[in-house]
Amino acid sequence: MPAFSQLCIGHLPVKTLKRRKRRPLKFGVTQTQASADDEQGTQWGVGGLPEPAARGPSAPQDLVVHVRDVSRPETELQKASVPAALRGLRLPASLLDSVLEVHNKVDLVPGYSPAGSQAVAMSALLGHRLPELRARLEDAVLRATGRQVLTLRVRLAGAQLSWLYQEATVQDVDVIPDAGAANVRVVISSSAYSKFRKLFLESASQ
Repeated sequence: MPAFSQLCIGHLPVKTLKRRKRRPLKFGVTQTQASADDEQGTQWGVGGLPEPAARGPSAPQDLVVHVRDVSRPETELQKASVPAALRGLRLPASLLDSVLEVHNKVDLVPGYSPAGSQAVAMSALLGHRLPELRARLEDAVLRATGRQVLTLRVRLAGAQLSWLYQEATVQDVDVIPDAGAANVRVVISSSAYSKFRKLFLESASQ
């Protein structure tokens, strides 16, 4: 019987999996019915789009997410076989050590709790613990890429806001008309934030 095995983010091939049937989940993640004994590679990226496995592990990855259907009898086999397949791809140790494990379909296993694991136990169907999964994904990607989420007060009359649009990812702008300023929520790298401080904050204090 085919088993449910899972997933990667960042164009990571899982060589032992063969695509059988796709079932879309939220977050642009696709759960795929697969048999673990197939030798033909299938590559999955964000959104569950398959790519040729011939690309190999040379494409950059920031995070690997392993989604398991814990309602299936093969779930323990997947727990052992998928990490072994990932190690066979000669990925960086930091990437292998930071794999985020997600246990899906807990609504079909009453009282389920992951034993000795940092896994997110969730139900995509019922929306159970989806906010936690979002938060864990965001935190893991930020740590892996050396970025942080900050809210910065900028002057509307200067070049600060346009600079942030060019050098960071602007998530929200809350304009404060009376102050001629705005609170800007950004995702920004440490190096870009250092440049921002040097260009705008340190120069203003001199």
